Amino acid sequence: MSNNGPNEREKLDWEKHKFSTDIASQAHKAETEFFTQTNEASIGNANIALRTLVLINGGAALAFLTFIGNQMS
Repeated sequence: MSNNGPNEREKLDWEKHKFSTDIASQAHKAETEFFTQTNEASIGNANIALRTLVLINGGAALAFLTFIGNQMS
């Protein structure tokens, strides 16, 4: 009896391996997408926070200069 190809057990093992690899690949893709979206959202929120701080700081500087200008007159 000659063994020219994979037997049924090897075929099933190969199919299980392919299935597991596909599932792992999909899970990795989903996780990468989640982290990418999370990072983009974090960067956007940080950008808004910095803009708000600059606006508040500019308003404080304007108020301080107005106060100093009124004290000098």
